[in-house]
Amino acid sequence: MKTYLFQKCQPSILLIIVLLLSFSSTQAEEKVKLLLKWKHQFQFAGYYMAKEKGYYQEAGLDVEIKEAESEAYTIEKVLKGDYDFGISNSGIVVHYLNGEPVVVLCAICQRSPSVLIVKKSSGITTAKDLKNKNIMLGETAYAGEIYAMLKSSGLTMKDYNISAPSFSLNELLSGKIDALNAYLSNEPYFLQKFDIDYTVISPEDNGINFYADCLFSSESYITNNKATTDKFLEASLKGWKYALKHKDETANLILEKYNPTKIKEHLLFEAQILNTMIMPDLIKIGHMDGERWRSIAESYVKLGLSKQIKPLENFIYTPQISEKSTNPIFLIILGILFLAAAVTSGYFLYFLQKAKKDLRHAIALFKVERKDREKSSAELLETRTQLSLHLHEGKKFAEQRDVFLANLSHEIRTPMNAIVGFSNLVQKGQIEEEKYNEVFEIIQKNSLNLLKVIDNLVDLSKIQTGSLKIASTRVNIAKLLQESIETLQGEILPNLREKIRFKVEMPSTSIFIRTDEKKLKQAICGLAGSFSRILEEGEITIFVKEEGGTLLFVLREENKEISENEMRQLIEDQDVYTDSFQPLSEGISLNISLSREIIKLLNGNLWFEVSRDDGTSIYISIPFIAVAPIRTNNSETIQTYKMLEKLVVLVVEDDPSNSLLLKAILEKRGATVIIARNGREAINLALNNSQIQLVLMDIKLPEVNGLEATKAIKKEKPNLPIIAQTAYAMEEDRYRCLEAGCDDYIVKPIIQEELFQKLQEFSKKI
Repeated sequence: MKTYLFQKCQPSILLIIVLLLSFSSTQAEEKVKLLLKWKHQFQFAGYYMAKEKGYYQEAGLDVEIKEAESEAYTIEKVLKGDYDFGISNSGIVVHYLNGEPVVVLCAICQRSPSVLIVKKSSGITTAKDLKNKNIMLGETAYAGEIYAMLKSSGLTMKDYNISAPSFSLNELLSGKIDALNAYLSNEPYFLQKFDIDYTVISPEDNGINFYADCLFSSESYITNNKATTDKFLEASLKGWKYALKHKDETANLILEKYNPTKIKEHLLFEAQILNTMIMPDLIKIGHMDGERWRSIAESYVKLGLSKQIKPLENFIYTPQISEKSTNPIFLIILGILFLAAAVTSGYFLYFLQKAKKDLRHAIALFKVERKDREKSSAELLETRTQLSLHLHEGKKFAEQRDVFLANLSHEIRTPMNAIVGFSNLVQKGQIEEEKYNEVFEIIQKNSLNLLKVIDNLVDLSKIQTGSLKIASTRVNIAKLLQESIETLQGEILPNLREKIRFKVEMPSTSIFIRTDEKKLKQAICGLAGSFSRILEEGEITIFVKEEGGTLLFVLREENKEISENEMRQLIEDQDVYTDSFQPLSEGISLNISLSREIIKLLNGNLWFEVSRDDGTSIYISIPFIAVAPIRTNNSETIQTYKMLEKLVVLVVEDDPSNSLLLKAILEKRGATVIIARNGREAINLALNNSQIQLVLMDIKLPEVNGLEATKAIKKEKPNLPIIAQTAYAMEEDRYRCLEAGCDDYIVKPIIQEELFQKLQEFSKKI
C-alpha cells in the first residue's frame, strides 16, 4: 500500500522538483568586471573561453572583459574599485610591499615570457654584453625580471641607457637601440615571418624566474565578496584549461568577438608559446608557491622598489571553503524526503486527501502536456526560422555569384572586344597601313590587360580561400616606386595619355624594408591606376614617409576637386561580389577589391582624405620592418642584352605555336634552338646531346611532366641550367619548380626582355 501511495504522489513530487528548479534558474547573475593589462589577444584566452563556454554563467556571474592601455592603468583602476579583477605581472607584489591593498589570486604563466631581443649581427649574446648599450625597457616595476637579470649580471642602472618603450621593432632593426624588451609570444613572430636573425637574452637562463599574467583583486573587494571571488577564480581556470586544449577554436573566437590586432596565424603562434609558459601538463593552471613569491619580492627589494620585505599571507589568496548558498539540488532532495516523510506519517489521511491529490495529478498532467505542445511549437518555429535563414543565405550566395559572374564577364569582354575587333579589321584589310602600329599597340595593350585581369581574379580567389601566401624579401623602396611609375605609365589608356601624369618623389634617404615586393607593387599600381580613371585629367604624385613604426605610401592629386562621395565609392564601396554595372570605368572594381585585400594581407591599412589644402590623397600604411641595404658596386652599369650566338637551347614545349614563337625569338638573337614536344623526348635529348647548354622547360607536358623531366635530367646532369617556363602563375608553383631542380622560373606570356636577361645571366656561367 505504501508503494502504491508513493506512486500516486509522484506527480506532486515532480511538481516540487519543477518549482525548485524554476526558482534556482531565476536567480539573477552577479555582474563582475575584469580589466586586462593590454589589448585583446591569446594572452587572455582563458577568460574569453570561460565566458563563451558558460562557465561564468554556471557560477551565477555576468562577466564584462575590457582591454587596457597599460599594466599600471589596470592596477590603478582595480584599486579604485572601477573594476573587480585585473591582470598584472609579478610587479604586483611591489604595490603590496608599498602598502597598497592588492591580493593575487593565481599565476597563469609559471615562466615569464618577458625577454630581451637583440639582432644576431650585433654580436651581443649575454646580459653582460649590454654594458653601455641602449635598451628599450619599461619601468622597473613592470619589467622586474629584466632589471633583476641585468643586476645579477653585474650591471647597475648607470651601465646602460634606457629608452622609453614605443612598441616598435623598427627601433631595434634600424640600429637606434641595441636591445628590446619583448614578449616571446609576440615580437619573435614578426622576426621569424620576415626571416630576420635575432638572439634572445632570457632572465630564466640567468636564474631569474618570475610569474607572469597574474589574476588579482583588491583586499576590500575580496573581503566583501569571498564567494564571488572563489566562483570567478574557479570558472576562469576552467576557461584556461579549455582554451589550451582548443587553441584553434579559441583563436577563431578572439578574431570573431574581440577584434584583435593580430591575425589568426599570429594568435596560434602566441598560443603555442604561452603553452610552454603555462606548462599545463606539468603544473596545475594558476598554481602559486609562497616561497617563490617571497623570492620575487626580495628581488624587487634589491632593485630598490621597496624598503623591506614583509609577510605575504595577506597578499597570496587562498580559496575559502565558505558558507555557500544552498544548492538547488540539495533543496530538491530535502523536498522529496520531506514529502516522503509526510506521506508515511500521514498515511491515515490518505483517503481524505485522495480527491485533492487526484486533482493535483490532473493539473500536473495538464501542465506537462501543455509544456510538450509549447516545446513542439517552439521546435517547429525554430525549424522554420532555420529553413528561412538557409533560404536567405542561399539566395544571397546566388546573388553574389551572379554579380561576380557579371563583373567577370565585363572585365574579360572589355579587352577581348578590342583584341577581336581590331584583329578582324586588320585581317580584312580595313585598317590603313600608316595606322598599323597604333592598332597593334592597342591589341598588345588589351592583351596585357586581359592577362592582368586573369591574374587579379586568380589572386582574389586565393585571398577569399585564404591560400594566397606572402613571400617577403628585402625591398628597395626607391626602386619599387620607380618601377611602379613605369608600370603605371605603360598601362595608361591611349585616350588618357596626354591628360594623366604620374610623378614620384623619391625619399631623401635610402629605405629598405622586408615585405612582399610583388604584392605591394600590385596594390599601389591597382590603386593609382583606378585613381587616374576617375580623375580623367591631372597629375598623381606618389611618395613615402615613415610614421609611428609604419611606412606610409601616399597617392596625391592636388589640383582637381574630388568629392568625398566619389572617393568613398572608389575606395570603400567597390566589391566584385556585391556591386555590378557600376558607373566607374572598367577594371576599377576588380583592382580596388584586390588592392584592398592585399593590403590587409600585408598587415596594412587603406584610407583616403579630401582636403582643400592638400587635395585628394589615398594612404597605404604597412609595418615598417627595416633591413640594412645591400652594398652594390656603383661602377657597374646595365649592359644591353648581348647576342646569344654560341648558346644552344633545348626548348621543351608541347604547344606548336609557343615553340615556334620561342624559336623565332631566340634564333633572331643568334642562338641555336632544339625542340622537344614532351617530357620523355626532353630527357633523351638533354642526356644524349652534349651540345645543349640550357633548357627552357614547360611544366604541363604529355607522357612525362616538366617537373619529373627536370628531376631526371638533373640527376644525370646537375650542372645543366633549366629554366621553367609555364602558364602556372602562382607563387607556390615557383617553389615547386625550384624544388624539382629548376634553376629559375619565367611566367607565360614570356616577356622578351625578361627572357634575355635570364639567358644572359646563365650564359656567363656556361
